[in-house]
Amino acid sequence: MIEHWLNGEKVISFDYTDPKWAKEIELLRIRGADLAARGGQLWLQDHGADVWFRNLRMREIPADEVVTADPSFQPMPVPPAALEKEEARVRGMLEKMKAKQ
Repeated sequence: MIEHWLNGEKVISFDYTDPKWAKEIELLRIRGADLAARGGQLWLQDHGADVWFRNLRMREIPADEVVTADPSFQPMPVPPAALEKEEARVRGMLEKMKAKQ
């Protein structure tokens, strides 16, 4: 289960083991992510740009609390230029991985 909240509002909610997210999860794997091994850790990223974080709050989810994915969740569309840039980046990663083999 992956959930992201921003200013008290849930903005992402999905079960990353659901087959409908397989393409996105594969892209994360290519980038080096291992979602199953994360163990609920919080990772803050800057993606190469200045970033500021404030008022971060975390809470432990009790074992008896049921967390379910929002089945109607739809990701925001990615602008074509950003998608092209990301696809080129992934191709480069795959080429480097292939060259190491």
